[in-house]
Amino acid sequence: MNLKNLKNFKQGIKDLSPIQLSKGKVAGYYGMVVGLMLATITTFSNGSWGLGIFLAFLVWFQIMGLIGEKQSLKGLIAMEEQQQNEEDNSDVSTDLLDDD
Repeated sequence: MNLKNLKNFKQGIKDLSPIQLSKGKVAGYYGMVVGLMLATITTFSNGSWGLGIFLAFLVWFQIMGLIGEKQSLKGLIAMEEQQQNEEDNSDVSTDLLDDD
């Protein structure tokens, strides 16, 4: 990766919206949960109970993180919709005043 590509990458990351970042985190959590579940099943099937229990707790923590991030994403989407509705309503009210 050359310097120009690195600058473009940094600028692209800076331009992401909070909703886009949250969607990326949710996708990452799904990948982590699936991978940890497969690792846990494999570990238990090999008879490594200690490591399997540890991985099971990691799966639990990742699921809790996923739930939290999904709630955060819903809140961000609702906040953006509310802001959009307020902007639309303010445009309508100023248009009504201008027609007098």
